Amino acid sequence: MSVPITLTEAAKLRDAFFRAYSQFRRWQKTQSRKVAGSPGMLAHTRLGRPVECTKSVEDGGPFHYTRSLNVPIQGSCAEALLEALAALPEAITDLDAAPALCVHDEIILSVAETDAEEAARSLERVMAKAFLCIYPNHPDIGLAEASIGPDWAEAKP
Repeated sequence: MSVPITLTEAAKLRDAFFRAYSQFRRWQKTQSRKVAGSPGMLAHTRLGRPVECTKSVEDGGPFHYTRSLNVPIQGSCAEALLEALAALPEAITDLDAAPALCVHDEIILSVAETDAEEAARSLERVMAKAFLCIYPNHPDIGLAEASIGPDWAEAKP
């Protein structure tokens, strides 16, 4: 679905967003300058994984602005998901449950109906702890939300 909007209207909305969230805009400018001026144009995740932020010549290279902003956020969240996946087996060891699928920022478990509530609580704890491992200064309220359903589509809130 597309939203009919002119470039002028989009620019006004973008400007209003950055007026409301001026610290975010400052972070974007600082982050992109830091990456563009670094050897190899590398952005880093919270755990220090380097990612090259260059474009191919065909894509108008050399600097990939969007990637320079994406890596510290999406890459670090991916690290949190990996932390959760590593801790999950121990958390559900006494349950009739097993990981079935991992999609972007979700972990889907296949669970016996009798263990569904406990598995949901365990998964929430594991995911919240993993996020706080990567972002230790983040408030620890509402970091993960599990839901239960007969299939993935029905379980999505």
